[in-house]
Amino acid sequence: MKKKKHLFLIGMFIPIFFIFLLVIVAGGTSSSADSFSSSAGSLNITSKDLASKANISEEKAQNVIDIANYLMSKERFSIQGASGALAVAERESGFDPKAENIGGGVAGIFQWSGWSNTVNGNRWSKAESRTLSMDVELKLMSAELNGAYKKTKD
Repeated sequence: MKKKKHLFLIGMFIPIFFIFLLVIVAGGTSSSADSFSSSAGSLNITSKDLASKANISEEKAQNVIDIANYLMSKERFSIQGASGALAVAERESGFDPKAENIGGGVAGIFQWSGWSNTVNGNRWSKAESRTLSMDVELKLMSAELNGAYKKTKD
């Protein structure tokens, strides 16, 4: 029972960690060579630096940067809003655009429904193609944010 409780607590803090990490990364003002900031709707950090700071793979770090930059530049999210979306992406897929949950019929960075069954709806029907790639999924995210979830986005 204690082990379950510890795993639950650890699982609760992972998304919070990424939110704080993103805020720190985007809000850094140090003049050192490895400082990070956000400007003109994008993060100024390399995937190598983020991977090192967050103890994640460079591939995963690049996905974090791509999602955050897309949200801030294309969807006009604040850094705080992007942080919240990243917490969801981390929880749902670990920032893996190829993540699939066959049992739930969902797939992608935000585990959209309609991948292998439509029990939970068919969000994948809005995608330009049924491809588990960051490009397709970022566009699907825009379709969601500017469609049924426009009020939430605003």
